[in-house]
Amino acid sequence: MTANHVSAQDRATIPNGDIARALYAQEWSSLGAVVLIIWDMFLLFNDEYIHIWRTPSFTLKWIYVFTRYSALLFQCTSYYFLKYTLSRPPIPESICFVWTFVQAGVIQIMASVIEGVLMLRGLFFATSNALQV
Repeated sequence: MTANHVSAQDRATIPNGDIARALYAQEWSSLGAVVLIIWDMFLLFNDEYIHIWRTPSFTLKWIYVFTRYSALLFQCTSYYFLKYTLSRPPIPESICFVWTFVQAGVIQIMASVIEGVLMLRGLFFATSNALQV
């Protein structure tokens, strides 16, 4: 939301446009995150195809796919929500609370999944090394 999109009535209720500038910055940083995730996917698609999509089905494969694509889905949803729901102040406190709660929950889920992948990899490599001895 640029200063040009804020109406005269909104300018009277927004102190110096600070909220509008903060929402505008958050919107663009969210879009930047979407672009970076998509760029990363394009750069690594050949490796992903070889090591993930061409391999037989196994637990780590599906955890990887869930993590990789749910992060993109959430970030796109976040951008849409910022662009169309949170871009028009005043924003009800209940929406801010729910949105903050959802973001914290998704971050916790992603961190837990990554920790689980690291534990499974450690278990897999420890088991394979023990079998070779």
